Order: sequence, then structure tokens, then C-alpha cells
Amino acid sequence: MAKDFLRAEITRQLAPLLAEAGFTRAQPKVFLRRHGDLVHVLSFAGSWSGGQTFTLSFAVALLCDPFFQLHSLQAGHAHQRGPEVPYVPWEGRTEASAAAAIASATAVVRDTALPWLDGVRDLRAYVFAYLANPNNGIGDLALAVAMARAGEHDRPWWICERLSPKVPEGSDYEKARRDRALELQAALERGTMQNLLDHWRDQALAGAKLGDLPDRA
Repeated sequence: MAKDFLRAEITRQLAPLLAEAGFTRAQPKVFLRRHGDLVHVLSFAGSWSGGQTFTLSFAVALLCDPFFQLHSLQAGHAHQRGPEVPYVPWEGRTEASAAAAIASATAVVRDTALPWLDGVRDLRAYVFAYLANPNNGIGDLALAVAMARAGEHDRPWWICERLSPKVPEGSDYEKARRDRALELQAALERGTMQNLLDHWRDQALAGAKLGDLPDRA
């Protein structure tokens, strides 16, 4: 089996920086940090053999979202190169190329990823980061959940109201989203919304096996 030079360089160059910043190494190329309902995710993806390039992603996932996805970029960014000119290829064909690539990626983590993640440690900052992504909409259920968790009532209720009509030809996801929207709307009306969001959070923690991840809130 070919040696994974990138994994070795992540361990040597990047892991100490992320450990100092409070991250847990959940997988060889995935680092996590929890702040209450938010999980900071920093990960590497791509082919790790044959000299293929890789992508560095950093994002914030919302635990109380009933459709929680750990590796979503709804609030986050992805990089495929560093700021160097000429640029350093982000690939790990050899020990030397992997060392140069991870050095470049570590600079992006230090100068870009960590400052951005440090700015998204609470729900209000998450809402801003979510809305800053042009691919997200102001009528999304995830936005309603985040705002409700942060203490807002009216906007989440109206988002749920707009998601409540039946969609006869809707996908399974659209039907499930409608059901969850109605559930959240009813909880807002009854005053049991926080209990519901606690339940969805606990489901996400169990489903993603994050129960042992330290909460640094």
C-alpha cells in the first residue's frame, strides 16, 4: 500500500496548530470543534494517490437542523490553492510535494480558515454566514431553525408557513421538509420549540457519532 504523504504532513504540520485551536481530530483528514449548537468542520477531500489535487474546506454545521449534514458548505468555504505566486500545487505525489502542499494549506488555515471560524461561534453569527452564501435562500428551514434557536419567533414562524403547503409532486426531501416545518411551527406556537430543537440536536449528535466531542461553548 502506497504511503499517504499528505496524511503524514497533516499530522506533522497542521494537527498541532488545530489542537492548539481546540479542534479534535475525528478522522485522519477531518478536524472538528463544537460550540453549543454549532460544529466547526475543517477537512481535506480528494484523491490521495497518483498525485491528484485536494481541496481544503472549512464550514460551520448546525446541530439542531433536522437535516444536519456535517460536511455541508451552506455556511463555509472551500479552497484548492494557497495565495503563493507562483502557486504551490496542492497534491501529494511525493513526500516533498506533500510537504510543500500542506505548508501552503496550513497558511490558509492559519490566516483565513481559523479567523473566519472564530467569527462564527454563536447562532447570530451563523445566521449572517448562512445569508452571506448566495446559494442559500431566506426561506430555508435551516435559517428558521437557527433564528428560532437564537430566540426569534416571527420570522421562523413565517418561513415555516411558506413551507407548509403540500407539494403533490414533491420529492421525499420536500415532503420531509414540510413535515419538519409544520413541527417547528407548532412548537413555536406551543412554546415548546427549544425542547424540539434539543431533540433534533441530540439526534444529530447520535447520528454523526459526535457525543464525545467536547463542547467549547
